Amino acid sequence: MDGEGSFTTHVRKSRNERKVRVSACQAQEWPLLKLRSLFGGYIMSVSARSLSPLTKKPLWRWELNGKYAAALSMTLYTLLSPRRQDQVKKLLAAWCASGRKPKTHCPQGHAFDALNTYLYLGKYRMCKQCRREKVIVIRRAA
Repeated sequence: MDGEGSFTTHVRKSRNERKVRVSACQAQEWPLLKLRSLFGGYIMSVSARSLSPLTKKPLWRWELNGKYAAALSMTLYTLLSPRRQDQVKKLLAAWCASGRKPKTHCPQGHAFDALNTYLYLGKYRMCKQCRREKVIVIRRAA
């Protein structure tokens, strides 16, 4: 596969998280379909103003994000050029440094502790106080 690929991080402003991203652009879609079938991710058409300067054809972009992008970066590392290896080193260093910390409070500010936490389906944490408040609002509306 020829073309341009990149190993980058991006910040999700809504959560202030740093995520890793591996991407590749191609003029033809089929090589990216192969990447998606092997590694997952998604494919999108790049905007019309980003047409290939030589052929004036639209470009396609494949992206893989998060832990799967980090895993692919580590897998490909030894096969990459020194310049790309430096990109991967920076990417993984930023990813490790940003480590996600477990949430200690719900979005409304109530503590996730033993007395105020309910496990939904055995794995999703829910705030008991928020749940009680929601039930009260629903009952008043009825």
